[in-house]
Amino acid sequence: MYTTKQLVLRSCLASLILMALAACVGGPPSPSTPYELRYFMSFDCPACRQVNSLIEAIHHDSNEQYRIHALAFGIAAKQIEFERKKAGLSLPIATANSAEANALGVYATPTILLIYQGRVQERYQRVAGVKNLQQRLHSGALENENGILELAKQAEAFDNKEVTLRGRLQNSEQDYFRSSGFVLSNGVESVLLENLAPTTTAPRPGGGGGPRPIVLSDLLGKNLRVQGTVALRDSRPVIDVKYWEKLQ
Repeated sequence: MYTTKQLVLRSCLASLILMALAACVGGPPSPSTPYELRYFMSFDCPACRQVNSLIEAIHHDSNEQYRIHALAFGIAAKQIEFERKKAGLSLPIATANSAEANALGVYATPTILLIYQGRVQERYQRVAGVKNLQQRLHSGALENENGILELAKQAEAFDNKEVTLRGRLQNSEQDYFRSSGFVLSNGVESVLLENLAPTTTAPRPGGGGGPRPIVLSDLLGKNLRVQGTVALRDSRPVIDVKYWEKLQ
């Protein structure tokens, strides 16, 4: 028989052991680390080999703000350790489940999902996408920005709310001057922007001097951070832009 004090001590010891084991095997995110980065990759994927060093840098810079682990396609579990060391990776890697990947909208490698409290917030693909992710992480913007994917998939939850997004400005219409199809894209999903900047600039009376105001063509293809209010149009989100800034 154990005394009450002994039972409490045994319970505490068991909890500490479980916490240590979870840390060793890279268990699910704890409440103090609500963000997870899930890296879908393949060891024989040329683009993944380009991305691996960036992912490894993100892994080392995590500062316990988020957990990151990889899921590899086309490899048996017993071969992962050898390939992981060969690739120079230290982050946890497990075999990928194709059905789970498809359910998350992952159809190509490399793809990185930013997950917040179990919800997929954003998706990044290829080298350019991972560099955008790095910039977001280095700027400390995790808790201050929304994800384009999350907004696109759960538009009703954001109706009439203020959001902050980052992405690349693109024109989804062929006719630049007639359309209002300027969208902010993460490379996969996109959201429509309004009132970001004028399409053209009116001539200055008398040919006045001074810098020319920014127009949309100046921003096309640039990475931006925008803030604005969400409105739904045909159940799709449209951002009424109040503020924007150009990112590096």
